[in-house]
Amino acid sequence: MKKTVKQFLRGPLIGEEIILLQYNGKPVEKKGIINWETKKTFRIKVDGKTKSYLKGGIVFLLCFGKMKIKINGKNFMGDVAERIKKFR
Repeated sequence: MKKTVKQFLRGPLIGEEIILLQYNGKPVEKKGIINWETKKTFRIKVDGKTKSYLKGGIVFLLCFGKMKIKINGKNFMGDVAERIKKFR
């Protein structure tokens, strides 16, 4: 079954490949995979090491098929249940 962008953003992001663009206002430009997600942080595996990033300070690209979506981590504050309400 093919997911829509809305369904994709409302669900958990664990296992999704992303490109980190900025962290705390500084350019990063690294590819990584989201390993874990809490209410305020993402744990992202970058260059073979897992590091925690605060959602409030991160900007990243999320690939959805051929489309790339630029996301500010502030919009993802809260757990998955709270995010479902935001992206109705």
